[in-house]
Amino acid sequence: MAHEVFTGKSGESSITFDADSIPTGWKKITIAEKGKPLAGQLDTTAAGDSAYSFTDDPLGGKGSPSCTVTVEGLMSKTDVHDSGLLASTIDATGDVVVTTGTTSDEFTLSDAVYKGMRTGAGFADVQPYTATFTLASSAGSWATAS
Repeated sequence: MAHEVFTGKSGESSITFDADSIPTGWKKITIAEKGKPLAGQLDTTAAGDSAYSFTDDPLGGKGSPSCTVTVEGLMSKTDVHDSGLLASTIDATGDVVVTTGTTSDEFTLSDAVYKGMRTGAGFADVQPYTATFTLASSAGSWATAS
């Protein structure tokens, strides 16, 4: 049986923020979606009823949908503080678009807020980073890339 070495070539995903590509040294993208809670149930049982009865809360679910996109990666120590896109102004807004390489599924988070970039202890000439984008009013949307 032939063995094919995994190279990660099939994982040619891409991520952009406001149509600008995130530097290629990212190694992990995490999309944490939280949908709007379902409406709660109100007890409408009257005295003397033989069974409990409930109805949906007319005010709907409490809270709102939200989403956080986290990008972890590695970049050159010389570029970490001058990395173009990731050196953008904190609280800048733009659309985050993640396109998967194998299925061409596309996740879009419109008007996401860039919360900034954290860096860790570097090694050799490489600096790890974590960039975070959030939106407190939407869980984003999935579609097939065009």
